Amino acid sequence: MAGDEAFLTSLAINAVIALVVTLLFSYLRPRHQRIYQPRCLPQLGHAVKEPPRSIGNGFFSWIPIVWGTSDEQFYNQVGLDGLMYTSLFAYGLRTACMCAVFGLLVLVPVYYTARTGDDALIGIDRISLSNVEAQSPRLWATWLSVYVFAFVAMYNLRSVYATYVAYRRRYLSEPHPHFNAVLMRDLPEDVRSDETLLAAMNETYDDVISAVVVKDVKALDKLVEKRQQTCAKLEHVQAAIMLKPEDKRPTMRVGAVGGVCCFGGTVEDAEAHLKELLEEENAAVQDERSAVAENKTGKCAGFVVFKSRASAVACGQVSHAGIPYLWTVQPSPEIRDIKWSNLDMPYLSRSMRSIISSFATGALVLFWSIPVAFVSALTTLEELGKLGAGWLVDIVELSPILQGFLEGFLPTLALIVFMAMLPTILTAFSTAEGIPSIGLINLSMMNKLYVFYLVNVFFVSLLAGAAFDQMKAIIDSPTSIVNLLGEAVPRTGVFFTTYVMLLAFSSFSMSLLRVGPLIVSWLKLKYLAKTTKEQDDAWNPGPFNFGTALPVQLLVALLLLVYASSAPVILPFTVLFFLFGYVATRYTLFYVTVQNFEIGGRFWPAVFDKCMLGVVIYEITMLGILGLKKGVYQVPLLVPLLPFTLVFWSQCNTALKTVVEHQPRTESVNSEVPDLDPEMCVQPSLKAPLQLSPAPFENDRHTQYSFA
Repeated sequence: MAGDEAFLTSLAINAVIALVVTLLFSYLRPRHQRIYQPRCLPQLGHAVKEPPRSIGNGFFSWIPIVWGTSDEQFYNQVGLDGLMYTSLFAYGLRTACMCAVFGLLVLVPVYYTARTGDDALIGIDRISLSNVEAQSPRLWATWLSVYVFAFVAMYNLRSVYATYVAYRRRYLSEPHPHFNAVLMRDLPEDVRSDETLLAAMNETYDDVISAVVVKDVKALDKLVEKRQQTCAKLEHVQAAIMLKPEDKRPTMRVGAVGGVCCFGGTVEDAEAHLKELLEEENAAVQDERSAVAENKTGKCAGFVVFKSRASAVACGQVSHAGIPYLWTVQPSPEIRDIKWSNLDMPYLSRSMRSIISSFATGALVLFWSIPVAFVSALTTLEELGKLGAGWLVDIVELSPILQGFLEGFLPTLALIVFMAMLPTILTAFSTAEGIPSIGLINLSMMNKLYVFYLVNVFFVSLLAGAAFDQMKAIIDSPTSIVNLLGEAVPRTGVFFTTYVMLLAFSSFSMSLLRVGPLIVSWLKLKYLAKTTKEQDDAWNPGPFNFGTALPVQLLVALLLLVYASSAPVILPFTVLFFLFGYVATRYTLFYVTVQNFEIGGRFWPAVFDKCMLGVVIYEITMLGILGLKKGVYQVPLLVPLLPFTLVFWSQCNTALKTVVEHQPRTESVNSEVPDLDPEMCVQPSLKAPLQLSPAPFENDRHTQYSFA
């Protein structure tokens, strides 16, 4: 009963917090539109197609508008990436609602009445499969629920996939300039110049507009970046002078040595020195641009732009050489999405890096708990004493507050810090693989992060601290995983129900409130931002990171199925999770964040595969549970569901995945031709202005942007 009381207490506290935070957001939203709906204010400089429809100042007026926004409107405003991300919530919400109807109306009464009197379990366990005795006829209800829930999940996944196919084909038919270009990697040495690549492509295609080989511009990139920083400093200084002309003119120490603690040098007028420095850097950029232009030979990658979309589609799918590892061709990413520093990696280097990255990810997943446990151990008084820090132990023991901080707060803080570092580490692994676009790097990171959550959150929690012993048992007998899951899932139902409940009530309400951005924007505008660009940056909400958000939703989608039959109490909380998530993320994407680029929803096939993996894990788990419950009739009749699921999974990928990979030739021939810039695939530093000058100060915008 103590566990049930703790669960109910946690439920009440988190529900109250979620309600208060949502009410606070509804109160602040119309009063701080720059923070809570910046896409409605295009004058702030955000790159949106057009402002979304106004919400109004009503307290809850944002909810029906967000809920009632159609997929068509959402696609037009946010794009296919945002639409498919929220479609995962739609899938989860529909699946959770359908499962909840069966679970609450059928399974809960069946489980609750399975035992009576002193034999009945108490609390939450009474409405779980644990309350059903072995070989009970009531196991037929559980058996039926597995078929119902699995078919519901597969039907809904197939429905969302069909939506993706429709919008993906529409996206591919739109006049995006990069659809008329291809990325060519692993070029032979004799075609590593613009002229030779163009000549080689003209032999096969008669509508080539331009061919550009990637150049070695590392030095130029550094000069352009340094010049941009100097220009930003100059704009800042000039804005400070314009805002307070009566104050002493800003100065800076030139030629000093020593970093923060500067020694020597001379103090000069900041504006005059930065103007002189900017002129010197402009000249350096011009000289380096000339040096790059004189060197005709480039790297092993290049871009080819075609007049016809059909030629680009065909070029991206045919083999251009009979020699392995040469002329690797793929559709060009969106120009803003290109990871330029990764383009010059040859095929063998990318292959080796990918293998190393996979091993590094596996090691990180398996041994992640070691550094966390080590840091947490250092926060105990006993361990500090063993390390020779007895003097620190004596100080801490003098204060219960310090002792509580050391042993209670710091371990949690260490876990939070390590978890916050994880996406950055995995992104570095994916970047090192030589993936050519930022969006696909993010997708690769998402795949790695999901594996981490699957192993370290789901399986480790199931194994309850005996991970390595259980892993050895699985290696010795792979079929033992069925019994392992069957034993572990029932005893962890309350834990994961609490986990989903916490996510449902806390994560989405806090994401709406945006406390962090509100504080950061205030600090920047109050003390740092002076120029128009600095103020634009202070208000800019930034893009939504799908790569870090998707694994959490996929984990909850897995928990929804795995515990639906054995612990149906989790179903109402998964409904709340996907309901709150659907409303909150649609609001965030529609009214707050602005994406830097679009990858056309290419993460959905990977999301589909992970959802289908969840269905398979669910079915294997239920085979183990029913086997332990000695369901001698139910287990054999459940076995056919697993091969059916695998066939369904394979057929969906075969029939649907290949359709959306490339635009069909019949459609590409008739596609609208966009305005094409022959130099659209030239590296950014080669297109940077030769002369950079500071932007004029706009005092009226500065006044408008100031925090009240």
